Amino acid sequence: MTLSTAAQATLLLTSYFSKPAKGAAKPLTPTEWGRFAQWLHETNHTPGDLLSHTAPWVLGKWSDEKISRERLEALLQRGSSMALALEKWQRSGLWIITRSDPDYPKRLKKRLKHAAPPVLYGCGNAELLNAGGLAVVGSRKAGNEDLTYARMLGAKANQAAVGIVSGGARGIDEAAMQGAIQEGGPVIGILSEGLLKAATSSQWRQGLMSGGLVLASPYYPEASFNTGNAMGRNKYIYCLADAAVVVHSGSSGGTKAGAEENLKKGWVPLWVKPTQDPEAGNQALVDAGGSWCEHDIEQLDIGSLFPARHPLSAEEPPHQPDITSIKQFTSDTDAAKSETGKVSEDAAHDDGSESETDNGQHETVTEEPETHDVGALKSSETTASPQTPDSPEGETISEGLEESASELNQLPQPDLFGGIVSNEDAPHPEKPEPVTADTYSQEEQPAKHARESSEPPWQPAQIDFYQLFLSELQRLAQNPRTADDITTETGLHKTQVNAWLKQAVEEGRLEKLNRPVRYRVVSSSSTSDTKRSKQHPERKTESTT
Repeated sequence: MTLSTAAQATLLLTSYFSKPAKGAAKPLTPTEWGRFAQWLHETNHTPGDLLSHTAPWVLGKWSDEKISRERLEALLQRGSSMALALEKWQRSGLWIITRSDPDYPKRLKKRLKHAAPPVLYGCGNAELLNAGGLAVVGSRKAGNEDLTYARMLGAKANQAAVGIVSGGARGIDEAAMQGAIQEGGPVIGILSEGLLKAATSSQWRQGLMSGGLVLASPYYPEASFNTGNAMGRNKYIYCLADAAVVVHSGSSGGTKAGAEENLKKGWVPLWVKPTQDPEAGNQALVDAGGSWCEHDIEQLDIGSLFPARHPLSAEEPPHQPDITSIKQFTSDTDAAKSETGKVSEDAAHDDGSESETDNGQHETVTEEPETHDVGALKSSETTASPQTPDSPEGETISEGLEESASELNQLPQPDLFGGIVSNEDAPHPEKPEPVTADTYSQEEQPAKHARESSEPPWQPAQIDFYQLFLSELQRLAQNPRTADDITTETGLHKTQVNAWLKQAVEEGRLEKLNRPVRYRVVSSSSTSDTKRSKQHPERKTESTT
């Protein structure tokens, strides 16, 4: 997994790498990140500057009541935690894209502006994220008739070269996605929980291995279920699609709230399946502005669900995503042990309201003033391009600006694990068409002046994961901790943890306590005394004498 310094900085400022510790700095929400990225642009800086020697000078100019400088500095100091988490996720086949990457969904940027998530975690064919399609949503407690309708709707959409977008939850979501997967996809699943576990689950293996499925999430890949995340991801389902069908909605809850938000924002046309269920909220959604769709799935015309400008219209030929270009999917079941938590009975689409949860994975989003859509300057499959802010509304980007951006893209980018990605190894972008400010969102616009990049001070030529483990122990084992506690906190395999603990004890870095067996970090002064004793045993003898 190769990330540019801009992508690394974005991750450090906006993401979790383990369960949040009490009192630890909380990553920036999408709205907070949008505001900070806007400031970086206005001061002619990029996120990558925050990992260079100029970082103290850049942050020294920042002042905000809600986003303190101390909070930003604390988040940027989590380099070792990020490296350990990325190594674990990569072994399970996960990838990461940020808003500066070419693969980032353009529909999210255009429709959500600053509220678009700065980071997406995923597995499977990332190219599908820009394919669009038909969103199919509904209740977890749907009856057999509705489940059959959803499954056949997924299959029928695939036969019409239309992808399915849904949330991966049991019930309507799962039925629609499986119906399409059995026909070969394409399918986009936006998960609110357990992405790491889903990456190695037999449930999705067929779609992932064939390249017809992508699973993505804006949340910590090991997050367990919580209502806030399930409610929050609904808008991403609508915004990644071109039309939506609600198969079954409760009279209240997530499905209804998400559909009403879509009607209010006007993202995509909303269709509602007729139902005889007196407790359903389908009628209320039609009253709010939705439209009834064909009740008989055999008679349903998929093309009629889309607006005239959709590729299925007569003006343009159907667009079928290329699902033959498959990113290699690897799995390591030992590394896929993620915390799934206990899922409540009416989870995902049907319960709760937006609120900040205990693990800090979701926060109600307040939209920023509108900014313009995003474009990608550099096409790269595995290397993230530098993340740069957008230009003010209405301003046209000059030819000189494009040249500066081109120079910036030609600079070698440091790899998280110590390698340098040269511009010769990376795919070369096609010549871009003339670009205006309408093409870029705030943090992705090319910088006005190319700056020399420098490796972040915490990044050695080659990362020693044992040393990263020791640095984590400085935080985890100030007080005695068991091997199981440390295994849980780091997310590493127990065998690896035990081997490193044994090595650390032998080196005098850890103190092993018994009854029960626990480990505690040895202070630097104690470590020095131990080393001196080993190097000069005669001194100890003389002292004893």
